[in-house]
Amino acid sequence: SWHTATIRNAERVWKAEQKQKAEQKRMEQLRKEKEEERQIEELRRLQAASGLNIKTHGERVDWMYEGVHAQGPTSEEYLLGKEFKGNLGGEEDDLLKMQNKKAVGSVFLNDKVNEEMEERARMR
Repeated sequence: SWHTATIRNAERVWKAEQKQKAEQKRMEQLRKEKEEERQIEELRRLQAASGLNIKTHGERVDWMYEGVHAQGPTSEEYLLGKEFKGNLGGEEDDLLKMQNKKAVGSVFLNDKVNEEMEERARMR
């Protein structure tokens, strides 16, 4: 079983070589990606230095806040005192879920304590 010409040993060597090749390919791909990121960052720095400050779509985060603004009043409406009827935080829905024992952890909100379960827990 220790001989290098056996099929099992040859298979182990082949698998190890394949694993090493895959690891080398992955490392090469990561290196290329890092190099591309460095080049893009360098180009952005050059653009900023020359006065061109072009924001790409990937840098903007406006999309994260669009849903919130669509639900509630705009800042101008809020400052003007416009009445808003809606459920921004969903607090009423959460309260109903807790009362109906459908929310996570709501089973622990019982007013009465199960004495038998309490005793079993103490015995453990």
